[in-house]
Amino acid sequence: MADRINRTGNILILSPLESTGANNARVHFTSPADIAVFVTNNPAERVRLLDNALQSWPAWTTILTTKAQPFADVTDIDLEAAPLDVAILDKGISITELGETLIRVLDEQQTSNSRLTVGFDILSALLRLFDTETAFKFVHVLNSRLANMDALTHYYLNPSAQPESEINVLKELFDLHIQAKGSRFTTL
Repeated sequence: MADRINRTGNILILSPLESTGANNARVHFTSPADIAVFVTNNPAERVRLLDNALQSWPAWTTILTTKAQPFADVTDIDLEAAPLDVAILDKGISITELGETLIRVLDEQQTSNSRLTVGFDILSALLRLFDTETAFKFVHVLNSRLANMDALTHYYLNPSAQPESEINVLKELFDLHIQAKGSRFTTL
């Protein structure tokens, strides 16, 4: 799927966030990356997925989350040995500060030949916290910044948690739209 957009650009994945389909998409879009960044409310599951599903971790992985102790229950993985950084964000972070923090993290990690992927799990949460117009503007600006970095960005949105009208408005922002169910991806 990522080859359809030359492994750069942005993809909207319609799937429940914690599903086999979403996890398969995360693996598919993360496996060829040198640098992976995840913006997530479920950091423990993301590191478990990386550890279990990939032959090897990306050269560097960063997780942005608001969880105070994101890996408190992760005892089955040697996180000290993993190429992993964690940025714990304040729960009251503004949408602008979130974007600035993400770009700053990417600027620190990226080298000119790095294949960069960004997994953005919190699009549904942003739509709950902000109106559609604010979320649309945020994603539009973020996509522009990430395009300049040749990033492959995969946004996850639970279609059953959003009105179809919101999804249709947001689809304009993405190079590719897929529905992920199990091990099957369908372009929309």
